[in-house]
Amino acid sequence: MNKSSSELKSMAKGALLGQYGTPILAYLIIFAVSFVLNLLLLRLFPYYGLGSLGSILSYFLCSLIMELLLSLLTVGLQILLLNMARGYSGNVGDVFFAFRNQPDKIILYQLCMVGIFLLCMLPSLAVLVLTAAYSELLFLRVVCVLIFLVDIVFTVSTLLSYVLVPFLYGDEPELGTLDLLRRSKELMQGHRCRYFYLSVSFLGMTFLAFLSLFIGFLWVAPYMNMTYAQFYRDIRGEI
Repeated sequence: MNKSSSELKSMAKGALLGQYGTPILAYLIIFAVSFVLNLLLLRLFPYYGLGSLGSILSYFLCSLIMELLLSLLTVGLQILLLNMARGYSGNVGDVFFAFRNQPDKIILYQLCMVGIFLLCMLPSLAVLVLTAAYSELLFLRVVCVLIFLVDIVFTVSTLLSYVLVPFLYGDEPELGTLDLLRRSKELMQGHRCRYFYLSVSFLGMTFLAFLSLFIGFLWVAPYMNMTYAQFYRDIRGEI
């Protein structure tokens, strides 16, 4: 329990050693599906920003459906990496795990995350309205910035409570979505700062991946997510 970030990263490297091809192929599948869906969206709504309110709403609805479909693939990828972290041979077919196993749980989970995010950011939206209405008051602007920063911290802290849901979804299929959320929150109690620090430690690597025109993400993304899988195993007391 409570292994350091460097220990978790070392374990992630060990789990990926000689098996990088499987998660890279999985990421390529997700990228290809995302590319096709985005092309389809552009063909359906080439001028969505200039269209009627109905066409704009239709565009955002289709975008939401597309993101939900991609989230199912992403969860499958996380389960694939968790299996590899446990020493099992990687199976690219695991990417489609969520499509075969009660996908409604993940869809509801993603919608809950959107709802939680919007609720948490309500103070910031109020701040934006106040700032726009009374932009000449320096004191109010300072207060608004402070409120916005506090709201960001609160939102991130809240969302971190539920990052383990995809792993729990694969491990405890008997749990419903709300139970998965509660279980994740229980497990993350006292570990959110650890997870945040672990995520921040990848910023430099992520920046370099951007500089490589995203090609580097084929190696960085599996490494990051494998480390998160090891983090989950650490919290569960498996390692």
